[in-house]
Amino acid sequence: MLSILLRQGHSFTETFCKEKLEAIFGKNRVVSNIDIIDPKKNKAGEIDVLAIFVDGAIILQAKSKRLTIEAKKGNDILPCRKKKSKKSILI
Repeated sequence: MLSILLRQGHSFTETFCKEKLEAIFGKNRVVSNIDIIDPKKNKAGEIDVLAIFVDGAIILQAKSKRLTIEAKKGNDILPCRKKKSKKSILI
């Protein structure tokens, strides 16, 4: 049972959060599995769930594994940000 939950944890977390955000913001303002494409048309990443509201957005990245200590502290920064890249991300 635990191994099934660990394998399907990401899917469950993503679906659960999407349903909760849809209940708050409405289905027409919540999307999931969005690919982030860089200016050279390469896949730069993915957003698991995105909720858009009047003056902002909530970006959700579902994790099924334990977070590292650095990630819990907020210090686990994407490599492109460490290099201070000025590339824009298209959504």
